Amino acid sequence: MLLVCAQNAGQGRAAICVAATGGGALRHKAEMQDRMNVHIHMVNELKAVSLGWQQSVAQKDAAQARSLVCNVGTGVSMISIGKDGAFERVSGSGLGGATFWGLAKRLTAYTDFDTAVLAAHASGDAGRVDTLVGDIYGVETSKEIGMPADLVAGFLGKLGSQDASDADLVAALLRMIASNLGQLAVFQARAMGVDTVWFTGGFFQQRPHGLGNADDGGAGVVRQAMVEAVGFWSGGTIGARFPPDASLLGALGAVAASGISA
Repeated sequence: MLLVCAQNAGQGRAAICVAATGGGALRHKAEMQDRMNVHIHMVNELKAVSLGWQQSVAQKDAAQARSLVCNVGTGVSMISIGKDGAFERVSGSGLGGATFWGLAKRLTAYTDFDTAVLAAHASGDAGRVDTLVGDIYGVETSKEIGMPADLVAGFLGKLGSQDASDADLVAALLRMIASNLGQLAVFQARAMGVDTVWFTGGFFQQRPHGLGNADDGGAGVVRQAMVEAVGFWSGGTIGARFPPDASLLGALGAVAASGISA
């Protein structure tokens, strides 16, 4: 995550200082400083997300003493943030955005995130890729054992099926990642005693070719998948919410932490 601000460097010159956070920014720091002739100020990612959260959400919605923020980028960090701004990474997972997109690019012909996700939403059937309870027991026996026939018994269990389209594969991958993350988020929310999980990070980022609405484009599909997963695992008792500019909280917090003034 990057956000660029200008600072005076004396003698009428304006030096460009970039407040940055995240693994990608750290990896390319030296290259960007050399090529762009800027100074990059790195900020701890968890600190940046927490400060961005404080500025964007906490001041407007402070009903709970603590909030659970689930930041989903390459991987996942679950952060407990108090009203006083104190934060702690309480859990996380290596199954995140990189897992989803890496598998999608390997297994399908899609090269664009939004195109893949929107195709999955429009015509994908994850049931053609996942092994369902009904595939094992049949519809009637599934009823007898008290499990829905369309419940997933094994993610990607029918991956080798010749009947699955690329859209089906992406739909199954999204369901797998969202379900895993939703389950972890619900368990953590219950451990903390909160009834809401806030989701942030690049996995929910609206791309430039979106339709201009936060619910449009691939971001809207991904967000809805998370809402459904959290609702499923919590039985509707825990909500999934997304702050304004969910993918930019780290950038906002990086600027606040760096002390850069525009």
